[in-house]
Amino acid sequence: MATITKRLEGTYRAQIRRKGYKAFSATFAKRQDAVDWAQKTEATLIERRYFPERAKHTLSEAIARYTTENLPRYKLSTAEKKRQVLAWWEKRLGRVYLSDIDTSLISGELAKLALAPATQNAYNAHLSALLTTAMRKWEWIPKVPKVDRFHIPKRRIRILNDDERTRLLNRTT
Repeated sequence: MATITKRLEGTYRAQIRRKGYKAFSATFAKRQDAVDWAQKTEATLIERRYFPERAKHTLSEAIARYTTENLPRYKLSTAEKKRQVLAWWEKRLGRVYLSDIDTSLISGELAKLALAPATQNAYNAHLSALLTTAMRKWEWIPKVPKVDRFHIPKRRIRILNDDERTRLLNRTT
């Protein structure tokens, strides 16, 4: 339940106390702003969408935690590839807060380099796995940004060996 109190300085302090959560508070110049914040914050707490700590974590912090907690579960070769790709992302977006990472930022970084579509899909998949862990396990972000994947045709380019080539040429002549 929210409590609004007037302070000596003429400001208003909104404080929310709910079972299972630490107390949240904020100070506002107008009483109506305090009431609005309290109502909105209580609603998000009830819907379990309130993540006050999400603005505090950067992509570098998430990569460091993911590297220590999740990468040891993979085979060495897979873990090494993931480590390389995550280092690539850290170099480009390491100082960005997780709450500021969106679809356009991810797409823009992938578009800057002339990567093959399959490589872009792989880089996006590694980042998506990290962000999904940050959302589901650590509750650092409310949702994972969606980036469209490139369609890779599944057909195979067949190259004839010498024997097949001569048989084909003899058959058509």
